Amino acid sequence: SWAGSFDFALRRDWIGVAGEAYSGENIDAFGGALGLDARATGGWAELQLKPTARFSIQAGAGVDEVRGAARQLAPRRRNQTVYGNVIFALTPEIETSLEYRWLTTTPRGAADRSNNHFDWVFTYKF
Repeated sequence: SWAGSFDFALRRDWIGVAGEAYSGENIDAFGGALGLDARATGGWAELQLKPTARFSIQAGAGVDEVRGAARQLAPRRRNQTVYGNVIFALTPEIETSLEYRWLTTTPRGAADRSNNHFDWVFTYKF
């Protein structure tokens, strides 16, 4: 196995960006290569807005793609996602979040498979 990545996170006042780009082989244990023992490249980027101390908004996109000779035989070739969420702090310890995520997978020899995913989460910080 091998991997290389570049991560970044920049924030200025109420606006920020974050992301990662990576490439590697047999990185399925780290969430890459679509869960396959194969060479893959991918990454994600996110825009972060925090207009108040209690409210924040995030939106981003990501991709994970099998590369090299294994691509021809891989059951899955590419995953893509686009997402957005809002987080509201009810108290300093309790937050709630609503997120929408669109996911699509490109399988070998078949049409793309997509889904829409909604989450509503409560978090307790301790």
